[in-house]
Amino acid sequence: MWARSLRIVRSEGTGALLSRIYHRAVHGGYQNVAYRKWRTENERRSPAEIKRQVNAFTSKPKISIVVPVYNADPKFLDDCIESVVGQYYEDWELCLYDDASTRKETLDCLDRWSARNDARIKVALGKVNQHISASSNEAVKMSSGEYIGFLDQDDELSPDALSEIAGIINEHPDAELIYSDEDKMDKAGNRSMPFFKPDWSPELLMSVNYINHFCVIRREAGEKAGWFRLGYEGAQDHDLFLRISRQSGHIYHVPMILYHWRAIEGSTAMDVTEKDYCGDAGVKAIGDMLAASGETASVEAGSMPTEYVVRYEVNGTPRVSIIIPFKDEAVLLKNCLERLLETSSYPDFEIILISNNSEEAETREYLDGLDDPRIRIFTRDIPFNYSKINNWAAEQATGDYLLFLNNDTEVITSTWIEDMLGYAQRPEIGAVGPKLLFRDGSIQHGGVILGIGGFADHAFAGSPENTGTAFGRDTWSRNYLAVTAACLMVKKDKFDLVGGFDEEFVVCGSDVELCLRLYKAGYRNVYLAFVKLYHYEAQTRRSWVDPKDIECSRIHYAEFLENGDPYYNRNLSLDRADGNTLRELTVF
Repeated sequence: MWARSLRIVRSEGTGALLSRIYHRAVHGGYQNVAYRKWRTENERRSPAEIKRQVNAFTSKPKISIVVPVYNADPKFLDDCIESVVGQYYEDWELCLYDDASTRKETLDCLDRWSARNDARIKVALGKVNQHISASSNEAVKMSSGEYIGFLDQDDELSPDALSEIAGIINEHPDAELIYSDEDKMDKAGNRSMPFFKPDWSPELLMSVNYINHFCVIRREAGEKAGWFRLGYEGAQDHDLFLRISRQSGHIYHVPMILYHWRAIEGSTAMDVTEKDYCGDAGVKAIGDMLAASGETASVEAGSMPTEYVVRYEVNGTPRVSIIIPFKDEAVLLKNCLERLLETSSYPDFEIILISNNSEEAETREYLDGLDDPRIRIFTRDIPFNYSKINNWAAEQATGDYLLFLNNDTEVITSTWIEDMLGYAQRPEIGAVGPKLLFRDGSIQHGGVILGIGGFADHAFAGSPENTGTAFGRDTWSRNYLAVTAACLMVKKDKFDLVGGFDEEFVVCGSDVELCLRLYKAGYRNVYLAFVKLYHYEAQTRRSWVDPKDIECSRIHYAEFLENGDPYYNRNLSLDRADGNTLRELTVF
């Protein structure tokens, strides 16, 4: 334990170690108590109920489960195989390929299963050790199913895993990749640390292999992609998912815990630093994906070995118009502008200052003293309406890209403009937002989740940075339905196409509504975890909201308030956005 802690400190720093300690404490304490309670309420469907569901399927495709085996502990291998044999859905086959194990107990275990009178269980023994990619391909060659599922030799499937996968196939016959939620399981079979995933999120898959377990792939899609590639061991599954996602948009998510990942000493489930080569293989896989897509971008390791940061190169040097509305608060505005001008490395931007009913002499004196040619100052003395002020400012902008920014922010990342611009330039991307931090360094904004608190709220709000939760980590860039306009970039053409901010909103909510229109127009909105700013006053802002904004939000958010946010998970609470709180009861 101490050796692993020292290795983490040396490779990632003390902060990373403290983050992991916090993560373990959260998951090992109250969160696991809540998870046990959640499981009692949510995993209680009877076998008869599930079998009735299966009998109603119009299509019952064969699902081949492939398991590459090497020197497996026979107890865990037995449990793994039993979890397939015990499936409520019976149209499966199990393909066990041994990669030249040297452990007699492993081979004896495989012999016992091979001798079973069940034609669905296939066992093959390799003569030469080929490692995980090649042995996985050998296991696939043994299969005959229309769909191929992947199971590690010491992990387990829930009894309803294949019935749920078959249900998705019946609902979506075009499905080419299906994945589920997962949790961890110790040697004794105790389950903890659930990971409740979002629906298909392309930017998230470029940031981390969030699909992971349980994953099922249509045979034709896997064959077209070429299955697993040699030389990508440690990230071979991530590499495969990336290549399939490039050729297919038919990716579906089952928001249920269908896979139990064995967390034992020496496994990646316990600690990704146990296999340091995984990160290098992931960088290589994502780099290949970018090159194959014709993207000019760089990829590097993130805050943990299997997390990644992708930066897209800016095409040309388009002008960015930074729009900052304000009313007095000269000290705040001065801090915002000084940090922006001193820190920003991007060469071509203008700053549009919009004074709304400012009255203080200190404000006038400060504005009169500004002589930077990049700063343009306007006065818009109308009753405060955030949407109207920003729409008017957008009309004055000379830039190809609009960057809406609050006056109570402070730039941290020097490359913030070009990092956001690299994403905003991509044809498929709508709004782009960064991570915003409170004054004390805790998270103020990590994306916007619809439904939290009845309307919408910020992901990871109030959590320390580098936090691991049941929803993932704040260090992962990912897609959301919305990002906050406290710092939001969008191409002006796209902003104009969807009609700008809705001026029915007075104070708040119009940024979310703008993002929803971008989403409905076919664009993806993105949160960039590696771009950071401070957002000061939001920590102490008044909680009062204009009743008109509440009503507008109720109307415009209705679809997602009723049906759920696809980038969240229905098993997580709508009371808090901390990513750990589970719903009291979820009715499947």
